Amino acid sequence: MSKTNFLLDINYYPTGMSEIGEFVPNENISPTFWQTTQAQLGFNYDSQIEAFKEDLQFDTKGIARPFTYYFGLGQIDSMALATGAIDEDEYNTIQEDIKNAPPVPFDPDFDPFAPELIAGYEEHADYFADSKNLEHFNFKKRVMDENIKRREIIRFSGFFQNLGAAFFDPINFIALPFGGPTVGILRSAVRVGAGTGVIVAAQEATRYPFDPLATPGEVAASVGTAAVFGGVLGGFIGMPRTLQARRIRKTSDEFIKNVRRNNEQVDFATHAVAKHQINDTGPRPIGDVLAPYSKAQVDDVLKEASELSSGIRMRRDLLKGNRAALERIARDSGDTLEDFTDRLKSEITDLVQRQKENSLAQRQKIFKDSRKLAEGKISEIKLGGKVFKSDEIEGLANRDQLMGNKINYDKAIPQLKKTFTRIKTKLDKAKKQVKKIESFIKDKGYSDPNQQQPLLFGVNKDEKFNAVDSLHRKQLKEYINKATQNNKEVNTLEGSLAATEKRMEELSVRQADNDVALRNRRKALDAEHQGLNIDSNVFLDSPLFRFVATPIKDLLFDKTATGTAKYSLLKIGHDSGISLEMLKRGIKLGSSIFQRKKTHDGKIYDFYLTMRSFYLRSVGMSDLKAGGLFSMEQVEWQKLYQGASRRMGGGYQKGEQEFMHDVAIKYMKEEKGSTEFEQAAIDYMKKVFKDERLEKEGVGLLGGTDFYKSQIEHKKLDAEARTASRDKYVKELETLEHYSNPKLGTAEDDYLYHGFNLKSILDDPSDANKTLDDFIDANGTLTLKQTGDDLIGAKQVGVSMSDNFAGAREYTSVRNKILQSTNRKAIGDENSFVIQIKKSALKRYTQKKETMGEVVVSGKGEIKIKKGDYEVFNFKSKAAQKAREEGYVSNYLPFLDKLPRNWEQRIPLLRSYIKSYDERIAELRGNISDLIEKVKSADEIKALGKEYVDDNFFPRNFNPQTIRQNRDEFVNLLTTELMKTKYRFNTKNQARKGNMSEVDARKLAEQTTKRILHEEEVPVDQIYVGKGISKHLQGRVLDIPNNKLLKFIHTNPLAVYKKYVQSTSGMVEFKREFGIFKTIEDVRDDIFDSAFEAGHSIADAQRHFMQVRFMYDRVVTGRLHDNPYSLAKKMVGLARTGAQLNFLGSVAYSTMAEPAVIMMNHGIGRTMYGLLQVFFNPKLRATIPNIGKSGEAIDLTLGSTNNKYVSEMQFNSMGDHFLDKTKNTFYIMNGLSIITTALKRLDGILRTDHYIQAANRWAKGEASEFDKQYLLRYNINKADADKIGKLVDEGKISKHQEGNNGLFMADFENWGDEILVDNFKSSLSSGILNTILMGTPADKPKIVDGLVFLRTSTVSKAGLGGLFKESKDYPGYVKFDIPILGLPFQFFSYSFAALNKVTASIAQGNVKSRVLAPLVGVGLAYFSLSLRKPDYVWDNMSFQDKMAQSFEYSGMAAIYMDLFYESMHTILAVNGTNITGGFLSPKYKDTPHEALIGITGAGPSYVTSVAHAVHEMLMGDFGKGAGDVAKLFPFAGIPYIKNHVKDAAYVLDDTFD
Repeated sequence: MSKTNFLLDINYYPTGMSEIGEFVPNENISPTFWQTTQAQLGFNYDSQIEAFKEDLQFDTKGIARPFTYYFGLGQIDSMALATGAIDEDEYNTIQEDIKNAPPVPFDPDFDPFAPELIAGYEEHADYFADSKNLEHFNFKKRVMDENIKRREIIRFSGFFQNLGAAFFDPINFIALPFGGPTVGILRSAVRVGAGTGVIVAAQEATRYPFDPLATPGEVAASVGTAAVFGGVLGGFIGMPRTLQARRIRKTSDEFIKNVRRNNEQVDFATHAVAKHQINDTGPRPIGDVLAPYSKAQVDDVLKEASELSSGIRMRRDLLKGNRAALERIARDSGDTLEDFTDRLKSEITDLVQRQKENSLAQRQKIFKDSRKLAEGKISEIKLGGKVFKSDEIEGLANRDQLMGNKINYDKAIPQLKKTFTRIKTKLDKAKKQVKKIESFIKDKGYSDPNQQQPLLFGVNKDEKFNAVDSLHRKQLKEYINKATQNNKEVNTLEGSLAATEKRMEELSVRQADNDVALRNRRKALDAEHQGLNIDSNVFLDSPLFRFVATPIKDLLFDKTATGTAKYSLLKIGHDSGISLEMLKRGIKLGSSIFQRKKTHDGKIYDFYLTMRSFYLRSVGMSDLKAGGLFSMEQVEWQKLYQGASRRMGGGYQKGEQEFMHDVAIKYMKEEKGSTEFEQAAIDYMKKVFKDERLEKEGVGLLGGTDFYKSQIEHKKLDAEARTASRDKYVKELETLEHYSNPKLGTAEDDYLYHGFNLKSILDDPSDANKTLDDFIDANGTLTLKQTGDDLIGAKQVGVSMSDNFAGAREYTSVRNKILQSTNRKAIGDENSFVIQIKKSALKRYTQKKETMGEVVVSGKGEIKIKKGDYEVFNFKSKAAQKAREEGYVSNYLPFLDKLPRNWEQRIPLLRSYIKSYDERIAELRGNISDLIEKVKSADEIKALGKEYVDDNFFPRNFNPQTIRQNRDEFVNLLTTELMKTKYRFNTKNQARKGNMSEVDARKLAEQTTKRILHEEEVPVDQIYVGKGISKHLQGRVLDIPNNKLLKFIHTNPLAVYKKYVQSTSGMVEFKREFGIFKTIEDVRDDIFDSAFEAGHSIADAQRHFMQVRFMYDRVVTGRLHDNPYSLAKKMVGLARTGAQLNFLGSVAYSTMAEPAVIMMNHGIGRTMYGLLQVFFNPKLRATIPNIGKSGEAIDLTLGSTNNKYVSEMQFNSMGDHFLDKTKNTFYIMNGLSIITTALKRLDGILRTDHYIQAANRWAKGEASEFDKQYLLRYNINKADADKIGKLVDEGKISKHQEGNNGLFMADFENWGDEILVDNFKSSLSSGILNTILMGTPADKPKIVDGLVFLRTSTVSKAGLGGLFKESKDYPGYVKFDIPILGLPFQFFSYSFAALNKVTASIAQGNVKSRVLAPLVGVGLAYFSLSLRKPDYVWDNMSFQDKMAQSFEYSGMAAIYMDLFYESMHTILAVNGTNITGGFLSPKYKDTPHEALIGITGAGPSYVTSVAHAVHEMLMGDFGKGAGDVAKLFPFAGIPYIKNHVKDAAYVLDDTFD
């Protein structure tokens, strides 16, 4: 079954310790130095030797036998022939035996997976799968055992023992000659380190394929540490083995610990709880769920129908049966006959109501279809545009059941309350009518249809009604029953009311149970937060990786972060670029909101091509489609053709912009198109925008007052839950404050009495040998002396009296004084006791207060306390122990740890928690009040006849430029329309009855106009979409149809649809992920709750939420900046755009190394094969549109090509601004858009095949661990793999050609499973984005967006609290929105992405080709570098400079090389020092001034260059300045333009010199 939430993945079952049992010895061993040396040498070389032996003996590879034959190595002593031990004939015979040895066949009867053979080696089953026979199996088993033993020895060998053993490895001395006598130690170390790294890399490359236990992380650790430490002592690189030993030890220990904890916690806390919730929710509530019924749910409905019929029939039979029998049953049940009869009738009414609901459900088409599907009569159901098959429906019954139930209960209960109110109103009305009838009959009598005269009362029915007469009363009742048909309407309504009330109670109970399960799920998340951590290794744990601080890294590496916070962040912004710990357990995270937004981008692409195709067909051109890697369907080249044709006299043709405008106008006016193509476009728009509207209504972004009312109930429940949590903390605080009060136990404390008397210590030494048992008899009665306490030898018995047993206290006494006075052990000895007695048990005794508030109890004889009125406590508590250590016993520290050890820190924490809850509860109550007012306002508008839907749904986007040009006309139009309304708005935006005066209407119109012009964007959840369908009918000022505002709104459907989808897709997916009623504030509450429950401070909770909220703003709303249209932001935007359009002219060269990343993911051979096939196979090329529909390779449509190398700040716009179009044109002309699109399409084709191949292997049980983790990383789990495997078997997924080399293709239309298709599309787009790199929200630090967050307390301490206020969105933080701070990182987008997607992926072992592909990348970068450098520069570069810059451009360590060269240039410019000692040369030379400007980023550098050139032109050499200005023009850096611009600049300089 499919699961979107890893905590509800029913395919996961714990495997216990079997995964690692063979890696971990049962006891520590102490290897000798020689054993360690042997183990290291075996670790390095034995796997290769054993692989050769295996091939020689069992012919597994077909290489060893020919090799030994040709080189004479076959089982012969190397000196045997030379020394004469064998003659030449014998030698030749042996060689011929090797040559003619028959192949070793597979034994068909041998099963390597037989339990008696594979036991203990199950985790390595893949290694044994190719065993040909038992002998071969035992050979491999021996190799495995020896390998494990070597790792054990290395693990338990000490640091210096491993280091010493490394000196015996000859490979560690090979690098020494490379050091050589050079100028300076650094250069020698660099050379030796580089040489060592290469040598060890080669060694690891030979070991890794043959060592069954080798891991990518192990290889990376060996090579990385060898390179780093290679220069130490001229190449003594034994340290990698030492680090390797530490790594093995740490990994094993951590793995054991994690597996134990996982098995103990997650299986009980999540798997069992979730499964219990799913299985035990009872029959499906009728009308609660809108998805298809599962087979079990169909059976539940039918079973319920049968039980209801039987129940009703049984009760009716009882009522109609023998009265005596009925009386007997009533008596047995403890009821009177009348009460029992009424109860049966009430039950019948309830059952009849439920029977009606059941019958209604069975009459619905969805149930009928579900039943047919369950019975096998049909194969699928269509619902809401989606196709469901039986297995998907069974998955739906379980998937996200808890959240689905919550949403459905939130909808159903308010609806039932509404029904209850309606029935009650009718019932009250019916009862009033009965009262009227009763009054009439009392006064006039009963008018019987068979009688001419009204019937009165009495024996002869001729008397006036007398209330005292019992006969009259009886007759009145009969008359009323006749007149009202036995009170039929009232009885029916009362039954319906009772049934509805009972139904509400039932659903409320189930809702409460569901909420408990949801809370348990959150607690389970918190308990298993480690599964949400990054799958770390030496590199990822190091500052080298962590210094680029992103929100995801900051939170996942935060040791105080809870599972709830991590999960929320990952589900918003994770991009699958870095593997998480959960993948090791076979669990997928599920697609994040960021990933699922890509499928919405695919809708934009589809809309764009379809609408443009309608136009092109209208002018005689063909449709747009992606037919190849370099297809130009997104480039509007047709406009160039049409323009040229028009200028050459080709006649008039309607332009595309005019066509789109006309279609939109006719669509909004509900007019017919003038041509068949216009009409087709209008019909298509109706379908698309209807789907958009339904989608938004489905998640609550569009709707009416019913949604508001449901939201009110939701918030009330939320407030109640928060109040309960607050009360819990209040109670804890009160307890701690009470117990920690230093006045407790003193005369000032009325609550507590002490029975301690120092005199008793000295008076009765005769009791020295008594024990506590001497004072308690067999009945449990306690006997004490008159003093109220006793000393028993070295054991002190004290008495503490209070009204409850929570008041036990230590005694006020200084330890040293007691010791001096008695020479005995002090109070508080661990053998001492306190007896706590209830005050009420001492009422009959006299109590006298003495000094220090102590009380002496006296009475006649001994003091006797019954069992149950006292309790005995000992001093074995942390509090008492602390008191003893400090030398005194405090009178306010309790026994038995009534206070936690950190109670002093806990109290302020609790106060902060309570304050936080108070604020949130007040906020919720304010929200509820606002919602109630909005409902009233909407109801008022509805009452005035104004709740109606606009003609056709079309998102409204005002055109500020047009409004500015025609401002008076716009204001007049608004004024006129506002005056027409029959309602007005007060200061709180609430609708009130009455027309607006012209003065008020004009004032409001002018205010609205200013808002439109100065605040073009509104929050995403308040986007206004036309008359009558604004967000939940909020009180909008402009409730005016679109067709009256056509002149002032954007009418290009392409731009409008693009903006609308991009603006709302994040919120749509947020609602789908977290719930339709949930807001980011609710997520904040969950994060705070989990932090509080973990005992963290409110500052910790605020820090956790700050990361989540930032990612929410970055991904969901896209509104990071408070005022994205301020002058400062516009100026920064211009500077950034200018830098792009000039500096990135040759950026296409940088993409030449990117095929290497594709090869790393899919293999070199597969990549080259796929590239050839996509050029020559039309069947394969036909699948390219699927990549666009997945949301990738559509950068021109989205205008996002620049995101590859440029970190853009998020300033929302319509996307058709002049600068946006200019950037699109620029990236087409410099080739970046075309190359990027082609590479994404290539990777999409290969990735589709890769996913399907791996999933098919997994479905058949043939997948490797790499396959499984690769698929899980991209959110394809075993259940998904099984579905894909089934589609392959059914032929619905096929290859582009027959044979093993064929590439699988994804024809989504044939899959018949929309959920699987959506998931696959999301996985596909994520993989492409992680290969053809563009910085994602998960890659970029916050500073990139020009934002800095400082703690409010820090700002206040700096004395700036009055100037800078705390952000309402980021509690505990002041948000500094300073766009200029993002300028230095403008061109770092690729580097940030490469750090996570390339460098970290290699370190984590997430790539298929770990060695050759990176080398190919360096080679391609070398070729690219040779092209971009002028010949005279290239020829003069040293070899090391060429290699260093090639390594930089390969992307393997992009961020580090960027920073390295930037540091080199800056330091060289400032003080003339080359930090490499001359080994490497700078790429360019700067003056100190230029270096300083360069640090601030490309934008300031560009602006400075322009200013300098203009200054030179005006104030100095005009020709040179004019030439420099020309070089800085946009597009001037494009290679085929650049030289012409240079020539022009030279001419200007020469002409005007």
